[in-house]
Amino acid sequence: MVQATQTMSSESPTLGAFASRRKVRTRGEIIRARLFANRLAMVGGFIILFLLVIAAFGPWIAPQDPLEMTLSDQFMGPSWSHWMGTDDFGRDILSRLIHGARQSLMVGVVSVSIGAVVGMSVGLLSGYFGGKIDMISQRIIDVMLAFPDLLLALAIVAVLGPSLVNVMIAVGIGSIPVYARLIRGQVLSLKGKEYVESALASGARPWRIIFVHILPNSLSPLIVLASLGIASAILTGAALSFIGMGAQPPAPEWGSMLSSGRSYLRHEWWIATFPGLALAFTAFGFNLLGDGLRDALDPRALD
Repeated sequence: MVQATQTMSSESPTLGAFASRRKVRTRGEIIRARLFANRLAMVGGFIILFLLVIAAFGPWIAPQDPLEMTLSDQFMGPSWSHWMGTDDFGRDILSRLIHGARQSLMVGVVSVSIGAVVGMSVGLLSGYFGGKIDMISQRIIDVMLAFPDLLLALAIVAVLGPSLVNVMIAVGIGSIPVYARLIRGQVLSLKGKEYVESALASGARPWRIIFVHILPNSLSPLIVLASLGIASAILTGAALSFIGMGAQPPAPEWGSMLSSGRSYLRHEWWIATFPGLALAFTAFGFNLLGDGLRDALDPRALD
């Protein structure tokens, strides 16, 4: 009996150590677990995945040609032949919505990419080197922040000319200050960390410190802001198309579709209602996923 007890006591540390190793999870595993446990974030992810599938396979999913005009089918309400009705030119609204998903998602992704890349570069240089670089760049950022995002994008499109490409450029430029300020704040808070000072004392070059030690630790808030910014960029792009400064007719863009249907809201309600719901549905999905990423990437919850 004593020998058995001694055997168990001698094995228990090994089993305990094995169990403790099993309990240890990496930061990535914790983030994934928290994200998948968030039901609202999963709903947002499903919405975005659905939209990506629609955008990728739109030409094969759409029941009709989005540009085909059939004047005899003008103002047809939702029916089995046209699930979401037709517009003032007899075009199938469902087909136009499916094709418009690609353009709206492209506006969101490209605009946020422009703003994030340029803003991140400005924020890294401004926060790390300081001095005149910081002073000049931040004064330019202050001037840009003095204008509302939509007004600044509208001014840029007015200079470049109305088109979908110019909308993406304008919305991207308008979002640069937000990303620049975010990354600059992250850099200023990380410059005093022990691992950065250790790398600096060991003779590491500034670019190595920026890209190896500072940038990877600044990506979490950037990812959250970008996911939320896509929804805002899509709505801003749709607003510019709504007033005729974005995608030009007959392109099936949700903002321009919403604009063309505003004159028929009283009787032909479906022309403007379904594009409006598509915009709300898309923004809702990205906001849900962005909120979930914010909670999953919260450093206080990972301790």
